[in-house]
Amino acid sequence: MHISPILVINGTEELLQVVIGNSQGILFHSSINAPGRTMKFLVPIIQDGLNRLELSLKNLSGIACTRGPGSFTGIRIVLATIEGMTRGCEIPVCGLEYLPILAADIPCHFSGEAWILTYARKTMVYIQGFAMPRAEPLTAARACTLNEAVAMLQSRNVPLILHGSGLKKNILFFQDRLPESSQILNKGCAPTPEGLLNAGLSGIFSNTPVTPLYIRHSDAEDNLASIARKRGISLQDALRQIPQFEIPCS
Repeated sequence: MHISPILVINGTEELLQVVIGNSQGILFHSSINAPGRTMKFLVPIIQDGLNRLELSLKNLSGIACTRGPGSFTGIRIVLATIEGMTRGCEIPVCGLEYLPILAADIPCHFSGEAWILTYARKTMVYIQGFAMPRAEPLTAARACTLNEAVAMLQSRNVPLILHGSGLKKNILFFQDRLPESSQILNKGCAPTPEGLLNAGLSGIFSNTPVTPLYIRHSDAEDNLASIARKRGISLQDALRQIPQFEIPCS
């Protein structure tokens, strides 16, 4: 049980979210739509929350953050910020997978399958299925094209509830292609503050830095041959400089 508060940050999509709370509930939460501007707003929002609660970083029992899949830039900025904040204070950290948090926010009375689709890039989504009402993962998260996502959903033979920014941003594509048994969740695309706090409170904290969850190639990697040539190095040398994260790109 977390009596001392934890800080939970979500910078995975366009809405930057900061929550401070403990097992008794939310003490502070703030959000701002900040695509490409996470660096500008993140630290001031955290500091505002700590100031309002008359806390310092040393009063926190842990810092949790969403580590992906999602915006490469947003994830990197959040992880770098947390690394800087915790290095001098020895605060334990916890990385949270983003799609399960969205699934856990779905009303518990739904008992079919929930499929979360979040925006990856044009014509691509991140997708993961969950058995409801306990939001137990049916699949691993993966990146796929819109056509692949439709095929995956059409293969299911149970009632579906669908949620996420990948669905909402491509609604004209999906609306005539989804199974008749599917239902689109009519709510915002971001996690609730309560959902973020619950995920953080349930997480496993340690002193090991959080690693990003990248499950597709970045746009730069798709153009790596051209970038390497302009820098005067071989493609093989460029590939060796790219970290290999825990889930291979498909």
